[in-house]
Amino acid sequence: MRAGLIDERVFIDLDLGGDTRRLALTAQAAVGPWETGAYFLDYDFRLFSNFTYLLEDPLLGDEFEQRDRRNIWDAWVQGDFEAWLAGRRVIYRWGGELRFDDINEVGLHATRARQRIGTTPQDRVRELSVGAYGEAEVSLTERLRTVLGLRADHYDWDVSATRPKDSGAGNDRLISPAVNLAYHYRRFELKFELFNVLDSSDDDIAYYYESRLAGEPTGVVSDFHFHPLEPRTLRATVALHL
Repeated sequence: MRAGLIDERVFIDLDLGGDTRRLALTAQAAVGPWETGAYFLDYDFRLFSNFTYLLEDPLLGDEFEQRDRRNIWDAWVQGDFEAWLAGRRVIYRWGGELRFDDINEVGLHATRARQRIGTTPQDRVRELSVGAYGEAEVSLTERLRTVLGLRADHYDWDVSATRPKDSGAGNDRLISPAVNLAYHYRRFELKFELFNVLDSSDDDIAYYYESRLAGEPTGVVSDFHFHPLEPRTLRATVALHL
């Protein structure tokens, strides 16, 4: 820039950049107290980067491609009904979900002029999950209510990787109780929520692989893929309804 060859808005490597595509289809229907829905997601992501230019490979350069292609199918159903228990109004809710993730390709590739010249990892991941939940909302007084809930999830996954140590299949399950307590006073609401009373086993169902370019020290670039699960959590909320 000091020599006037480029300015702050110009790439030294003109191959940098990429493209992405996301297509989603959704459907939903309701019949009486029942609701059901489904969606399909098609996602494609490609990004070309070059952080070190000629440091690792003075001849071909250090450009690389990140690629992620996946499809997601999901369907769910839920319902509710009201009843009276010991003179108190109770709302029961329940539901279930079925989801399949098909990650066709996720990986890093050494490139030159956006053409692949080598592959570090290139993996395919398939995961099937089934979940069900139930909860009961009880009005203890006119201002105080509580919600007791329980969710159970089961996961099956299969990873096919270019490096054998990253391949594998397995399954796991997660039981997630929840307790909510809410108090209303005029326009104010005070809520306490307790999630995952039992030990959260999100680490048990996480799968991990490490991605490196040729010649790059171990552990510099790492990708961790995991389910967005919460550990034991106590959350307090104060709301003002205008």
